[in-house]
Amino acid sequence: MKRKIYHVVWRNGGWHVRRPRARRSTGVFSDKGRACFYAVLKAGTARFSQIVVHGKNGKIQREYTYGGDPRRTIG
Repeated sequence: MKRKIYHVVWRNGGWHVRRPRARRSTGVFSDKGRACFYAVLKAGTARFSQIVVHGKNGKIQREYTYGGDPRRTIG
């Protein structure tokens, strides 16, 4: 089963929650914490999902996986 991925990114003066290859953001927030909370709510509705949190510079800061993690290694 395919995993639903949500990215929290900084764009145009706000934090956007986006799906890959989506035309529009799922949500736009002024606070990064609220954007992450919204992403967790959206990811909670899917059986297999992932949240990727980016910094203002675009680099990945954290990743959260929900549901069956395919890796068998710790980390």
